[in-house]
Amino acid sequence: MLTAPTRCRLTAAMRLAFLLVLFAFNTVGPTARAANFDVLCVIDSRGSDVCAIQLSGPLEQGDALRLDTLVTKTAAATTRRFVRWLILDSPGGSVGEAKQLADVVRNRILWTSNLHILRDGYQSQVENESAGFECASSCVLVLLAGANRILVSNPMANARIGLHRPYLSRAAQEKLSPGELAMAQQQAEEELRHLLERERMPKDLLETMMSRASTQIYWVTRKDLLRLDGGYSSWFEELITARCDWDKDFEAALLESASSAPERERERLRARVSQYLGQIQDCIEVETRRAQLARGRPAR
Repeated sequence: MLTAPTRCRLTAAMRLAFLLVLFAFNTVGPTARAANFDVLCVIDSRGSDVCAIQLSGPLEQGDALRLDTLVTKTAAATTRRFVRWLILDSPGGSVGEAKQLADVVRNRILWTSNLHILRDGYQSQVENESAGFECASSCVLVLLAGANRILVSNPMANARIGLHRPYLSRAAQEKLSPGELAMAQQQAEEELRHLLERERMPKDLLETMMSRASTQIYWVTRKDLLRLDGGYSSWFEELITARCDWDKDFEAALLESASSAPERERERLRARVSQYLGQIQDCIEVETRRAQLARGRPAR
């Protein structure tokens, strides 16, 4: 079943599963098969109509507009409906389209994951890792754009998370002189560095990725995942701080006090935590619906 976490105070298991996917920076044009989109909506315990959209297949021209239209149409279906998750199951494809899809993710305040949320919801870490998807190549640009990201990594199952440097297609290389090829490769690497640094990828993992040829995939370990920043993206934290009066330190202190208080105080403190998180979640849902119902097209 689909679940909708109230605030992104992630469990330890969820914190294990956060970032990085195989990035094969391919310069070829649109692929022959477009992505498919599936939608699942459920009523959560708070009465909200929470939806997930699953993108499956290669990315090609027009997918960003298709997603943008689908998000708006889905959110407009009922008065308390909004799309929370974009689930990614893609080998990549058009880099340009991936960038536009990432713009849709940010503009419409979507959370991203390669977890099979539509089927299983949140289970144990082991169960989550056996129910994930592969997000490869330019798909990573979409995945990292999420307001929040929950990822799983298990190379032995469907959830494959790995790293290598960007590369040019064989067709593109055949058309370039060695000097032109060197310049094109350097430009691709510089652009990728900029995009991933903006999404706060740890520098050592970024360097590991850049040191690997396109045929030398580095599979991210659980130890790597533990070092990755979790929780909300910085831009989303600032958005809800300004619009929802979210106080990150206050929330952390409130949660800590509820967990460490004497038994006689815990029930009262837990009620206070629930009230506070509920207020923040209500505001997040309002802001998300507002963003998803606004007129507009994917940024170019």
